[in-house]
Amino acid sequence: MRNQFNYVVPSILVLWVVLALIARPAAAEDSYQWTDRQGRVFYGSNPPKNALSVTKLPPKALSRYSSDRMLSRLGWKGQKTNSKTQPAEKKPITPARPAALEAEEARVELDEQGQVKSCVAAVRNNGESSAVEINIAFDFPDGTLVPGVGPNSISPNSSADYAVPNELLPLQVKAEESADGAKTAPKPRVIVHGIGQ
Repeated sequence: MRNQFNYVVPSILVLWVVLALIARPAAAEDSYQWTDRQGRVFYGSNPPKNALSVTKLPPKALSRYSSDRMLSRLGWKGQKTNSKTQPAEKKPITPARPAALEAEEARVELDEQGQVKSCVAAVRNNGESSAVEINIAFDFPDGTLVPGVGPNSISPNSSADYAVPNELLPLQVKAEESADGAKTAPKPRVIVHGIGQ
């Protein structure tokens, strides 16, 4: 009986340790909200050194996969329209046509410290009408979401460049490492919203 007890107790302890390690929550990066000098609000995991009003957000405040939803809550105009809205004359309004915008892969350059010194993406309007009220954001792999600046409209079958504003540069985002250990520029997802006219 004593031999069974000596065998069972250590086995249960090992089981508890294994379960505790498995059930331990994964460490997540902190999320922050900050404001720049122009009063624009940003979200991400690495606020720049010159950021104003930096606030640490509660865990899970930002979902890595909800940037489009977050942008719509911030008032960015996207491709969704409200066809139920009627003017006072009771004439139906024509919903805005979605713009046929397509963003190319962003071109990112790093400085000597591994911070982003430029980030530019070309956006092409493949539609037959002008695209207006264009908003663009760069969604970096580390969760940093930064708006882009550029023209408010793009003519049919033409393109325009959009970039991270100079006042936000250099931008501190988590750089990727190549096989030889050198830092390489992270490739952000380019989010584009606009309305066709």
